[in-house]
Amino acid sequence: MPVCTYVGCRIDGRKTRLLETALFFIESLQGLELEYEYSMVGHSGSGPEAEKLIEWGQPPVGAADKLRLLRRMAAHTHFCHSGDQTYEATALAIAATAGRHDSDERFVFVVSDADLERYNKSPAEWNRILGSDPTVRACAVLIASNEAEAERIRGAMEPGRGYVCTDTGQLGSTFERIFEASVAQ
Repeated sequence: MPVCTYVGCRIDGRKTRLLETALFFIESLQGLELEYEYSMVGHSGSGPEAEKLIEWGQPPVGAADKLRLLRRMAAHTHFCHSGDQTYEATALAIAATAGRHDSDERFVFVVSDADLERYNKSPAEWNRILGSDPTVRACAVLIASNEAEAERIRGAMEPGRGYVCTDTGQLGSTFERIFEASVAQ
C-alpha cells in the first residue's frame, strides 16, 4: 500500500519533476488496483496534509482526472505557505499506512525537494521517523535541484531509506532499487 507525499517547489524545475513523479507513480499502478491500494497526500508549509490528492482506493480514472490532479498540485505550489512539514507529513503517512488492513507489504514514498538545510532540519531525525514502524517500508525520494544537499541527506540515512533522483528519467530505476531492497530484507 504505497503512499506518496509531496512538497511545494520553487522555480528551479522541482515542480516539473514533482508532477512527473506523481504521474509516473499513478501510471505505474494503473491496472493494478486489485493488487495495490494507495493514497497521495501533499504537504507544504501550509501543513503536513495540506492537500489530500488521492483517497485510499480511489485512483484517478482517465486522462481528465489525472490532468485535474496535476493542475491541483501545481496550483498548490503557487499558493502554499513557505515552510517545511516533511517530518510531520512522513509520520502521518506512516501511521496511515500502518493502520490499513492486512497486507503483504506496506510502503510510504516521501517525495521531497530536499530543501532541509534552509529550515534547519536534521536528516538524522528524518531517518528515525522513516524507520519508526517496522511494518512499513518508508523511504525518501529526493527530487532536488541541489544534488549536493540531496546526497548529504541520503548519506545521513540508513541504506535503503534515501534515494536521489535529480532527473525524472531516473524514476524507473530509482523505484526498481527501492523494490529490490525490499525483497532483499
